[in-house]
Amino acid sequence: METNEPYGNQLTICRLELLRLRKQAEKCEGTIEKWAYYLKNMPTFAKKPDDESFAPFFAAADVSLLQEKDKQDYYLAMKNEYEMRVATEYSFREGMEKGMEKGLEMGMEKGLEKGVAQGKAEMAKELLSRGIDPAIVSAASGISAEDLKAL
Repeated sequence: METNEPYGNQLTICRLELLRLRKQAEKCEGTIEKWAYYLKNMPTFAKKPDDESFAPFFAAADVSLLQEKDKQDYYLAMKNEYEMRVATEYSFREGMEKGMEKGLEMGMEKGLEKGVAQGKAEMAKELLSRGIDPAIVSAASGISAEDLKAL
């Protein structure tokens, strides 16, 4: 049943945007900021923080207290997540390397084609400037008579 009446003066609802929290642990002011910090950074902790007010929280999260079956499930899930991350990172690196190689190869081909075409055009200009018949220059360079006129 919904009465829209306050539940009591002991309950406070807070909306936390953990991604926006940028403070370091020592700069957190008050319990709510500390909770937000711990929740956001828990995966990166090398050891439990020294703040005793959160000891029950960290004790509840302690894997060593789990039943043996739950521990096995937990470690299997951790292993699967790690293997998936490693495989994804490896695939990403491999894809990037192959893409870079392919791009470099394509760039070299285009550059070579452009260089050959530029060399032919320079040679054709030089031959034409020396009075060589345009038909001969066209045959030797592979440049059409129309394109020779544009040079």
